[in-house]
Amino acid sequence: MTASIRFPQFLGLPDRLFKGPSVPRTDIKASFSYQDRPEYRRTIISASYGYSGSFAKKLYFEIVPIDLNIVRIFNIDDEFAASMEKDPFLQNTYRNHFDAGLTSTLYYTSDSSVVPTGPYHYVRLQTDISGNLFSAFNKFMKTDSFGSHLIWGVPYSQYVKAELQMGKTFVFGRNEGHAIAMRLLAGVGYGYGNSASLPFEKLFYSGGSGSLRGWSARTVGPGLSELDSAFKIPNQTGDVKFEANLEYRFKMFWKFRGAVFVDAGNVWCLDGDEKSKLSAKTFPAGIAADWGVGLRLDLNFLLLRVDMGMRFHDPGIQDGSRWIPPQRWLKGHNKAFHFGVGYPF
Repeated sequence: MTASIRFPQFLGLPDRLFKGPSVPRTDIKASFSYQDRPEYRRTIISASYGYSGSFAKKLYFEIVPIDLNIVRIFNIDDEFAASMEKDPFLQNTYRNHFDAGLTSTLYYTSDSSVVPTGPYHYVRLQTDISGNLFSAFNKFMKTDSFGSHLIWGVPYSQYVKAELQMGKTFVFGRNEGHAIAMRLLAGVGYGYGNSASLPFEKLFYSGGSGSLRGWSARTVGPGLSELDSAFKIPNQTGDVKFEANLEYRFKMFWKFRGAVFVDAGNVWCLDGDEKSKLSAKTFPAGIAADWGVGLRLDLNFLLLRVDMGMRFHDPGIQDGSRWIPPQRWLKGHNKAFHFGVGYPF
């Protein structure tokens, strides 16, 4: 449940700070989220105040100086609680916390169309910093059994997180009917001070319609890890993410387009066991890779797509070769189907 209000100006800031043809905006948002999982239930109360705008319809920005989240977890399953007692990472990640910080997004694109038809490129940088202001008042706060300082009875989160995406699409052939699109993505987050790890809602994950399409969302990684049995619904996450995607797109008939793609990447932890931790020794074997085919319906103002991804290197395999031969690509869990709106990148 979300409520928001938008003002066509920068509230609280002089207009001379913004020069450009587009209208600057101030967004005030509030939301409530309730999640019921087999392992636990949680509520998230959020509120934010931020500014956004663009220059020449190519450079877009969003700065949110006030971004608040109150997260509470309850009705924890006994089996999941027992697993947390054995894993300090889970204890620090899945607990009540208060998150207050600053987020920002800087996005440049050479073509801002909803469905670009020509060659274009883009760069997106997202940052998230939380908890530094509160740390100056630690000596006035109570602490819990973990030694974390508390606000309103819950620990506040302290971390820094950044994600960088770069993409480029080449268009060629008769009537510009062919295209090659590629993307590189890198992200890292680090909990420090009042937090031993990133909050669970800030962790990276891979898999899904806009990621590694041979996997469902949150079913790959971290690193060489297999699916965590503590979660009845998969929730594989990490502090670091690397990903690369390559896709060949071509016209078929009427408004239909086809695609052939390759995805590679994974998530890793900065601290953990040998399988999940990012290291030069395990990094090559930890790269998950898939290939697949897709069908798109291009309506000019909207693009609908369906993709089928097939794994050919699965780092989660523990007993045998992680390379999957062609005769197994369409069997069992080695394939995944995804529906999406718009291009995946």
